[in-house]
Amino acid sequence: MGSMIGTCGHDVSEEFDINGFANISCAIATKDIDWDEGGFANTVSHVVYCEKCKRKAKRDGVILESEAEEHAWMDGDLKIENPY
Repeated sequence: MGSMIGTCGHDVSEEFDINGFANISCAIATKDIDWDEGGFANTVSHVVYCEKCKRKAKRDGVILESEAEEHAWMDGDLKIENPY
């Protein structure tokens, strides 16, 4: 099998396993905004990171651990100091 490059730009071939990208994919809070029927909304990006970059994102506090956190971020109810 050839190399697989993650969203972070690094090779994630070794992290990919029988579960697919489940162990290296995550949702992160972003600086981008979107418009919906309620007005402006924060956005979430679903990414595939190598373990090193995923640890950095976790340290930076931008990984959203659950669907509830994703919705709270999009609705503006969850504050994240420095989204990506």
